[in-house]
Amino acid sequence: MWTSRAIWQSLLRWNEIAQCPKLRLSILLKTTLTIGDKVVGFVHYRLQPSALRDTQILYLDDLFVTETHRGSGVADDIMDRLREIAQDHSCSAIRWDTHTTNERARRFHERYAKNTNWVTYEMSTNSK
Repeated sequence: MWTSRAIWQSLLRWNEIAQCPKLRLSILLKTTLTIGDKVVGFVHYRLQPSALRDTQILYLDDLFVTETHRGSGVADDIMDRLREIAQDHSCSAIRWDTHTTNERARRFHERYAKNTNWVTYEMSTNSK
């Protein structure tokens, strides 16, 4: 379970990455949803080329809603806004990964998209 401290440390690290001049191929963006002066959710996404589609897609990196606002429609608002952003940028799709054990997130995401059955791999950059 993510603690608030871990979430904010991750967010700070993301901001460092987003400002890295070596990552200019994708546009890294952040949208924060507030109610009054309280942050209740945020999303990190990027626009990236899709060579196979000859277009670009919106890639959703992170979606977070505070525990007290889960189930309140905040995540729906975020997804609706992402769809608008993707349409504004002529993206052909929105894509993201969700951990197989995150059942609540998977139920939410399945309301918006289909599982593509692609398997994600990650290779370490450290020596063998």
